[in-house]
Amino acid sequence: MRIGPDIAVSTAGVSVPGGSVTPRSLLDWVAQQRVRGVVIDGAAPGFRARELGRSARRDLAASLRRRELEFAGLDLWIPADHFSDPQQCQRASDAVVSGAELAGELSDLVGGSSVPILSIMTPASVDPALLVLMGGQASKFGVTIADHRAHDPDTSPAGVQIGVDPASVLFAGGDPVHAVHNAGKQLTAVRLDDVNAMGRCPVDAEGGRLDVTAYKAAIVLGSLRWITVDLRQLPEPTRCLSMARAAWETALGLP
Repeated sequence: MRIGPDIAVSTAGVSVPGGSVTPRSLLDWVAQQRVRGVVIDGAAPGFRARELGRSARRDLAASLRRRELEFAGLDLWIPADHFSDPQQCQRASDAVVSGAELAGELSDLVGGSSVPILSIMTPASVDPALLVLMGGQASKFGVTIADHRAHDPDTSPAGVQIGVDPASVLFAGGDPVHAVHNAGKQLTAVRLDDVNAMGRCPVDAEGGRLDVTAYKAAIVLGSLRWITVDLRQLPEPTRCLSMARAAWETALGLP
């Protein structure tokens, strides 16, 4: 019986030992870490929707199945201001819709027990109609968009839900625990990362500001399938993932 979300790991920003960032090396590395879920970086070469035809998508799904990895979703960290820039918002929204199509297809091919999540971050100035459009298109593919800029749960557009990234919340002077509570039923994705005075840091590192135990207590009140370890801007991803997992398992009371 699960007592909280399982660990998934995002490939965004990860450079495995030896410096390789090929899809095969990244998936091999994730599988070696003995985690159940993977979130792929939809902006990385070899994972971009526009680069993957039907055959390549089937091959990618087969690669996930061979490694016994469940597809948890896709990260698409397009610069937030692109969603409000008249010259770039169409391209940004097209990329999100294409990413949602890829995520939905991979989920169908790989199988699994959860709805795939497409993670983005938009600015406060984004046109709500654009969110409605992207969310509606994503839902056609069986995908939920998690916008990591928190919205008012009472007014969040259909199809666009809320994701909480502790590092981003802390950088903005907020509290990840409050962010989880404020999201309410709109919460659909949570990440596990941290910051200290130097910037992003491993979870449970010296000076880290995330209260993992309090964060866990807020999260387990819901029914989320995954908590995604975010390793962007961190060296030594293997060590950092191990630290995050240990902190999470300790918070859950696991031996």
